[in-house]
Amino acid sequence: MRPAWPLVLLLAGLLAGSAPAQTTVSTLSGGPSSSNPNSASGSADGNTQSAAQFNTPGGMVFEATGTVLWLADTVNNTVRRLDLTAGTTATLATNSSGGNILFNSPVDVAIDASTNLYILTRTDGRIHRVDLRNLSFGAVVTPIVPADTFTAPNALAFDGVGNLYVVEEAGALRRVALSNLTVSASLLPAGTFVTPRGVEVLDNGRIAVSDGTRHTIHLVDPNTLAVTFLAGVTNTPGTATGSGATAQFNSPQHLGKAGNNILVVADRGNHQVRLVDVAGNTSVLYGIQSNFWDNVSAPTIFPGWADGTALFAESRLPSGVVVDGSGTTYVSEQFYHLIRRVTGAGLTGPSGVGSGSGGSGGGSTLNPPSLSFTPNSGYFPQGTTITVSSSSTNVFFTTDGSQPDTNSTRVNIVGGTGTIPWSNTTNDLTALRVMALLVSGTNSASASVSGIPATATALGVPAGLNGSILGGAGATVVVPVVINLRSNDTLRSLQFRVEVTPATGVPNISDQFRALSVNPTNDFIPVTTSAASGGVATFSTLPYVLGAGTTGVPRGLVVSFLGTNSGLNVSRFALVTMLAVPIPATATNGSTYSLNIVLPSGTSDGAITSVAIAPGEVRTITVTNFAYRVGDTSSRGWYNAGDFGDGNLDNADVNNAFAAAAGLRLPFAFSDAFDAMDAFPEDAPGTVGGDGQIRFLDWQIILLRSLRLNTNPALNVSTTNWLRFWSDGQRTNGTTSLVPAGRLATSVPPPGLVWFRQAALGALPLENVTAGATVNVPVFARVGRSANLSGLQFRAVVNPADGAPELAQPPQFIGLTQLLNPGNTSGLLNTIAAGWNIGQLALPALSSNVLGFVRFTVPASAPAGSRYQVSFANADGAPDFSTQYDFETRGASVWVQRAAAAPPSLISDEWKTTFFGDAASPSAEDLADPDGDGVSNVLEYFAGTNPTQSGSRVQLTPGWRNSGRDLGFQLLSAPGKLYVLEGKSNLLDPNWLPMATNMGDGQMQEFIQSNTGGLRFYRLRVLP
Repeated sequence: MRPAWPLVLLLAGLLAGSAPAQTTVSTLSGGPSSSNPNSASGSADGNTQSAAQFNTPGGMVFEATGTVLWLADTVNNTVRRLDLTAGTTATLATNSSGGNILFNSPVDVAIDASTNLYILTRTDGRIHRVDLRNLSFGAVVTPIVPADTFTAPNALAFDGVGNLYVVEEAGALRRVALSNLTVSASLLPAGTFVTPRGVEVLDNGRIAVSDGTRHTIHLVDPNTLAVTFLAGVTNTPGTATGSGATAQFNSPQHLGKAGNNILVVADRGNHQVRLVDVAGNTSVLYGIQSNFWDNVSAPTIFPGWADGTALFAESRLPSGVVVDGSGTTYVSEQFYHLIRRVTGAGLTGPSGVGSGSGGSGGGSTLNPPSLSFTPNSGYFPQGTTITVSSSSTNVFFTTDGSQPDTNSTRVNIVGGTGTIPWSNTTNDLTALRVMALLVSGTNSASASVSGIPATATALGVPAGLNGSILGGAGATVVVPVVINLRSNDTLRSLQFRVEVTPATGVPNISDQFRALSVNPTNDFIPVTTSAASGGVATFSTLPYVLGAGTTGVPRGLVVSFLGTNSGLNVSRFALVTMLAVPIPATATNGSTYSLNIVLPSGTSDGAITSVAIAPGEVRTITVTNFAYRVGDTSSRGWYNAGDFGDGNLDNADVNNAFAAAAGLRLPFAFSDAFDAMDAFPEDAPGTVGGDGQIRFLDWQIILLRSLRLNTNPALNVSTTNWLRFWSDGQRTNGTTSLVPAGRLATSVPPPGLVWFRQAALGALPLENVTAGATVNVPVFARVGRSANLSGLQFRAVVNPADGAPELAQPPQFIGLTQLLNPGNTSGLLNTIAAGWNIGQLALPALSSNVLGFVRFTVPASAPAGSRYQVSFANADGAPDFSTQYDFETRGASVWVQRAAAAPPSLISDEWKTTFFGDAASPSAEDLADPDGDGVSNVLEYFAGTNPTQSGSRVQLTPGWRNSGRDLGFQLLSAPGKLYVLEGKSNLLDPNWLPMATNMGDGQMQEFIQSNTGGLRFYRLRVLP
């Protein structure tokens, strides 16, 4: 049996910094035992209370169950396991029948989230790993670093995210990455610490270090490695308590961690265990000063070893400290080789993963970590920054309303806070879920929070990722206006004023300040609109100006959704409109404009039942010439410079440009996002690229740059990436020492250019199709004369006609060669886009090539006589990276249970639309002659002449040349047409002989024929 100790009564007034009276200290194990009463040290296992002994016990750690305590038994060269439920102590063994493992002076232990025990050994400078899940079959000990990796290490701690931190006697703090077992050199400059003896990782990730020689406690930021002082007086040992530098320590050793980031310090030289909070406030947990010990010479008196309340409890050479999940503290004391237990101190369990001597665990459960985030409600279509606060570093989130787990995106928590870049453009913050997790071994505790609906109805411009709205001088920025409704509110009508006010001396914005229409299914940024079923509500606007002058004058818009006919129908949140705000070209960097919502009001019934609406915060537009990389539009944050892109070019950027070139998810043409996609023609030093269009070569150039293939001079493309920005009202680009690609010369269109397309895309009709059948509509590409195609794109659209119902499933494109990016796009049920990279095709001049098939299923309810029209949009392509082709297309019909009503047109849809405004116009029919020149549309189409001008036709003008020796025929040619002059001397002869051939270029051309005398007849053939 353990000896009994008499209670020594001391006056409480003699104790400096004593702990609350309810704190009670007891001896769990160690000291003289019933089997070895004459020695405080030993190595015996067995009953923890009466038989187990230790020799210089060091660091400790709990398993997640909180019922098993592991201890580094330094001089015994073993690791001990204390089962607090069974009341037994055992030595780590190599097998289930015995055979203890010997280590070279183990000084500390830690447990990771996978139930691995790590043992730090001082003599050989190593860390050993033991999988605690397999102890029933004997421990397998694996050294994870070579011998002598560390020099006289003293302590280690696990940070909960895959790293161990180790402090060495000579002053080093080192990090071990468990993912690849790499070991850093000292993280801090020599001399930062003199003799660090303890290390612990706080919930916010900061590393606490005790310096035994300087008698101080410090914190280290693991990211910046900045060191901050916490408590103690440098190089001055003492017993004082207090805050920061008023408190004193005497050779502090191991550190432990309780809840709320309270450090438990083994203050070895003072023979005390102390508490230090994050502000540096220091108090004594237990251990009266040594001059008050009972030094009576008696067999049962052990000076420095007395149980009882903290007012009287004694401690001697405390070393290791650990706090369990209930807040009970365990301390190893080396003079009598004891394990002490402290209860009733009012501590809570740590909310971090078990680590070193301050590991968590204990009790039946772990304490959940603290967790909150702000803002926690609202709709932010352009994104915003969410600030997360947590006592755990294991924080994860989802943005789709699902419950996060450890496979979800992690929040980087530093100093107790982290951020989430919110970018869900179609949902409000109720879709945000955040979870903080505490894992220790097989036990875990978590806290979860989610966004909430708005607590008050408000209309305003939400804060974006950049805080203020940024726009360059001369740019037009896009600004969202959103409504957030409190629970149970609805909105059917709405009106408000929105005003942009320049700061003093800042130029006024122009009358191009306007509200924009929203396409809910095909905008660059998909949003939740203010109409039911994702539609668009209609509104009216009225511009106004408040005052006169050129600076500082507010300009406003009245925006109104009146009555139920407007289609406004909001139940939770919506984007009601977007504003285009033009920044004056004369605005200087740093100038600001305030954007304010004024007098919003609305009704829930579109009539008289008012809804209280508060105006949102005033937002600031700051003039900043923010640069954006050409081609870099993903991630799609918003339309303005600084709100999109990630500084890199990859497949996501190519997909954005590809979709825009196909007419899908197209940004506003005035926006910076549009300009970033407009990569062709390419930039050159002093010359900004782009042509105001997003077409095939734009995404091809972006593709090359994303794959870093633009460095090949043979491709004749720019060998650098370009930045663009606004300056003094002009688009400007960055400069580079690289040699840019050659640019196409700008030229005046030739006089004969009326209609010229290098390539055409078409479909073939299908007749007598059965309702419910799956059909394959052939798609072909025809290449013009003197052209060739190396890559192309298109968008196919299937529309019902003549009473046919809408498709139930989206169409597919079945290609005969490898496609770049086929697939249903933008959620449009009737659309499919496809494309081939340059180099994937090799279509020669004058070839007609089947590319594949548009496949779709005719609805079973389609009536006989109905049809489906397959048409094409955004067809585009090129032969190389420096030549832009123009395309034309010809659609076709799929007829349900009937033959085609008429033969398919030979004229392209684009030709008809260009000259007649509508491909279905009667004036656009093949045989019509709207200009009355006797030449039908189909002939004008093949000849390249204008069907609306009677003087535009193929005309040969003869004349003598060379003093009558030669006959010349002049012709205003059309580009891409082949002209063959044929002749014969007898009109009755059926055979015409080719006399000369010219290729049209849009200029005047001439055929010269020798005058051989006699009668000769000529004609001109025009070949497409």
